[in-house]
Amino acid sequence: ELVSARNWFAFIQKNFYNKTFKQIGRECGGRDHSTTIHSINTLKGELSIYPELRREFKTFLRSVNYSWENKFEKIIAEKF
Repeated sequence: ELVSARNWFAFIQKNFYNKTFKQIGRECGGRDHSTTIHSINTLKGELSIYPELRREFKTFLRSVNYSWENKFEKIIAEKF
C-alpha cells in the first residue's frame, strides 16, 4: 500500500503540479528520477487496466480538486 500511495503522489505531482522527476524523487524519500518515472508509468498502466482503481483514483482527485477529473481523462488517454 505504501508503494501505491507513493505512485499516486508521484503521478499527481508530475501531472497536476508539473514537478520534475528529480523533485518528486527527492520528496519521495530521496528516490532516483528513474524510480519516479517507473512509479508514474506503473500507475498509469494500472489505471488503464483496472476500472475499479480508475474509479477510486477519480473519486480521490474529485475530492481534492474537482477540475482535475477532466485533466485526468486526457492524461490517461495519452500514450506513455
